[in-house]
Amino acid sequence: MTFTEEIYHAYNSKYYQIALNSLFVIPDNCAALQDPDGKTSGKKYKEWCNKYYLSRYEYEITAEDLYSIRCSLLHQSSINANSKMRILFQPPGPIKFHHTSFTTTSGDNSVLHWYCINIHDFMMEMLQSHHNWEKEMKDDSVCQTNIKNIKIAKSDAPLRQAIHGPTVPDEVFMTFL
Repeated sequence: MTFTEEIYHAYNSKYYQIALNSLFVIPDNCAALQDPDGKTSGKKYKEWCNKYYLSRYEYEITAEDLYSIRCSLLHQSSINANSKMRILFQPPGPIKFHHTSFTTTSGDNSVLHWYCINIHDFMMEMLQSHHNWEKEMKDDSVCQTNIKNIKIAKSDAPLRQAIHGPTVPDEVFMTFL
């Protein structure tokens, strides 16, 4: 099972937090795989989001917003560390909002700007963005070398046996593509 298949499986199993965290890692993984040193950065993350995600979809949210959400979600288990906009990730339900913004006033008359993202739609868009990136990188030598190195490291049977014993199946170890 690939990383993207695992994200879809987590979502379908109602593990929305795992699916969301993983979706926000996709741009990092892809940016690192494109890099000759195999490293990513905030700048590369935002460039990937602009090129493969935001160029395809016209939303109010920016690559900077996505990176901020990614950092908050992965490092602080919060999606609202950036106070300029409150983010709501909507799980499946009878009413659906996707990339919808609205404003409310709190009890102290302060105005809050909200931005609602439907988890399923965001997942499908990010997976499609990954798929488009994957097609574009099919013949990229740097990317293919980095992918090969990851797969070699993850399929090292002696290492698996030393850590987990001889009975761990290959399916336990994921690949990125």
